[in-house]
Amino acid sequence: NVFLLSIRPSINERVQIQVLSSKEISQLSFKIFGKGSLLESETIYFPTPKKSHVISFIPKTIMIPEAHVLIFYLTTDGEIVPDRIDVKLSNFVRINFILFPFKLIY
Repeated sequence: NVFLLSIRPSINERVQIQVLSSKEISQLSFKIFGKGSLLESETIYFPTPKKSHVISFIPKTIMIPEAHVLIFYLTTDGEIVPDRIDVKLSNFVRINFILFPFKLIY
């Protein structure tokens, strides 16, 4: 099972996804797709098998409106388990203004 931990995913802010398994995981791979292209890929090897892991990535503009995350892991008994999650991304832009008082001179 995979769960999105980030409350409001947006570009340039780290997104976290939790991977949970009923069996111990020895290896985990994930691929991130946006607009039909493979954008990131990573494989993690666990020296000590575990049943959960949090993966994270920083979304880029090309991933808007949605990043597709394909996850698959290898259990210690050799089973390959696939899963996926679609992460809807917000594109918020913060603009700060500094106002200076001035007088109009005629």
